[in-house]
Amino acid sequence: NFQYSSLADYLDLDPGLDVGAIAEEPQRIDNTLIDVMIARHDSGLALLSAPPNRAAWKAEPQVFVAQLLNVVSEMFDDVLIDLPPGWHSWTGDILAGSDELLIVTDFTVPGLRRAKQLLDGLGEASPAKSEPRVIVNRCSERFFGTGLRRSDAQELFGKSLAGFVTGENDRVHEAINLGQLSALAGGSSKIAKDLKRIVPGL
Repeated sequence: NFQYSSLADYLDLDPGLDVGAIAEEPQRIDNTLIDVMIARHDSGLALLSAPPNRAAWKAEPQVFVAQLLNVVSEMFDDVLIDLPPGWHSWTGDILAGSDELLIVTDFTVPGLRRAKQLLDGLGEASPAKSEPRVIVNRCSERFFGTGLRRSDAQELFGKSLAGFVTGENDRVHEAINLGQLSALAGGSSKIAKDLKRIVPGL
């Protein structure tokens, strides 16, 4: 997500990817240049993120993105890509080269409906190597009342449901405000336990 990514803010890092400097000359992109633009988190994550920029690119983004990801894939064994919500000329290429495709949505009726629409659309047109799956985030339900239930999401997504991540607002806010993932990774964290149940299935 080159224009609106918030990952650097969540991790309290400076976004170092200068799209304007390299987008028009993708042949310049190599390991050395990318290594300079990577922001490294003390958890071990290497983040390649651009500052927010609403301006349209002058260069052909498909060529730039392809070269960028080719170099990044050579540098790292595991690469997670945060895709923007809109479909771009290079989106299909990224999906085709991805081993896993995950849709993350909030535990709300509009969120689940939007995720279902996206899931159905990707299921018909996605060139990804595996079927897309859904992670329902910030999931909490009341024992009493007529609100949304986990069973509703299970019925909606069926085998495409990868799992639920519990909503722990205090822990999440602490992690974001401090830029530290450790606040979410403790042994008592429900979020960590939920993710450990999801990851082995991927």
